[in-house]
Amino acid sequence: MTYVKMTIQGVVIWLIPLLMSFFFYTPEQELVTSYALFKSVMVVVLTLTVVAVNYFRPIKTMNPLIVAAVYTVISLLLDFIVVIPMTGLSIGAYIEQIALIYIVIFALTWAMLRSASVKST
Repeated sequence: MTYVKMTIQGVVIWLIPLLMSFFFYTPEQELVTSYALFKSVMVVVLTLTVVAVNYFRPIKTMNPLIVAAVYTVISLLLDFIVVIPMTGLSIGAYIEQIALIYIVIFALTWAMLRSASVKST
C-alpha cells in the first residue's frame, strides 16, 4: 500500500503545478504574463505542493531518499510523456527550463521526511 500511496502523491506533486500553469496561457498557447513571473509562480506552487504532501501525508515507513527519488522520477517521466510533447521543447531546453527545478522536489521531500523520522525516534 505504501508504494501506491507514494505513486499517487508523486503524481499529485506533478499534476498541481501543471494544472496551475494552464491559467497562465491562452487557448492558443500564448503566455499571458512575463516568463520570469510565470517561472517564479511555478516554483512557488511546486514548493508549496511538495511541502503540503509531505506535511499532511508523509510516508514514514520508507527511506526518505527513496521517497524523494521516486517523487522526482515520477515528475520527470510524466513530463516526458505529457509536457515535452505538449510544449515541443527539445530535451536540452526542457532540462534548462523545467527539469533542474525538480531539485526542489528531491531536496524538500528528503529534508522533511528525514526531519520527521529523526523526531519520531
